[in-house]
Amino acid sequence: MVHPRTGGLPDILLHEFSHVELHARVGLWGMLTGAIPAWFDEGLAVLVSQDQRYLDAENEALGCDEVRADSLPVSSRDWRRQAGRHAQRLYHDAACAVQARLADKGGLAAAMRF
Repeated sequence: MVHPRTGGLPDILLHEFSHVELHARVGLWGMLTGAIPAWFDEGLAVLVSQDQRYLDAENEALGCDEVRADSLPVSSRDWRRQAGRHAQRLYHDAACAVQARLADKGGLAAAMRF
């Protein structure tokens, strides 16, 4: 089933399970102290879920040339505030920033082997 605004159920479940796995690995204290920036948490979830609203046929983020991680929200609170106004662009840019960070470490496939 595909919803026109939210995508397919498998994409959504994979996205949310990605959060669950990352949060479990970082731990409660790490999450509470901001060990993982919100942009990384959300961008990784977009890449893991292969959400085609933000990715091309090869599951690479689209049009990432101008994206800089330091311009993305770090705290969950800031993420929620900005996502309310610019969700499509924000999730896309977060996926681009994570993709760039992973590129020199073997890509998403290498990250998922942990």
